[in-house]
Amino acid sequence: MSILSGQNRLKSQCAFLWKCKSEQKAITDSYS
Repeated sequence: MSILSGQNRLKSQCAFLWKCKSEQKAITDSYS
């Protein structure tokens, strides 16, 4: 159970980081 919740937390963290990275890329692309 704890391992599964840890994986879910890691997955949501990766999705959050990916979303931030894609938004940063969009910002830098609009400036260039």
